[in-house]
Amino acid sequence: MFIVGWKALALLKFFCYDFCMNKKIAITLLVIIIIVLGAYFLLSKTGTAPEVSDTNGEPASYKWNFVESEPDTLGVSHTTVALETSGRSYTIGTFDGSCKEVKTGELGVLSEPSDPGEVSRVQCWFAGGGNEIGVFMEGGKTLVKVGELGEGSEEDPAFRGNFQTVVEL
Repeated sequence: MFIVGWKALALLKFFCYDFCMNKKIAITLLVIIIIVLGAYFLLSKTGTAPEVSDTNGEPASYKWNFVESEPDTLGVSHTTVALETSGRSYTIGTFDGSCKEVKTGELGVLSEPSDPGEVSRVQCWFAGGGNEIGVFMEGGKTLVKVGELGEGSEEDPAFRGNFQTVVEL
C-alpha cells in the first residue's frame, strides 16, 4: 500500500512540477488521487463471515429445512422454513413462494451479497417479492432475522431490508 502511495505521489509531483505550475490544479489532482486510492482500498477489502461456535466450542453449522405446500386458491405456494443448529430445531415461519439457501459467497435473487455479520441465509420468492431469513452475528449474539425483498420497478429500485429479529440462538 505504501509503495503504491509513494509511487502515486512521486508521479503526481513530477506531473505537477513539470506540466502544471498552477497550485490549484495540483491540489485538485492530489485530492482526486487520494479519494480514488482511498475508495480503492476501502472497496477492495473482502470481508469474511465471522467464525461462529456452538456451545461445545465446535464451529456452528446451520441446516435449513423447507416444507412447501400446495398452491392455495390464489395459486400461491407457501414454504415453512426451519433451522437446525447445535442439535436444536427452530421453526422460523411460513413464507410465500419457494425458498432456497443462498450459500456463502453467492449472490441473492436481487444480485446482492450477504450483509456483514450474516453467516447463513435463505431467500423465499414469489411474483416479484419475498423474504430473506438470515443468521446474523451482532454484538456477540447469534440472531435469526427476517427481512423483506422486492424486485422494484422502473420508478422504484429493488429493495432488501426491514430485518426484524425473530429468534435469538
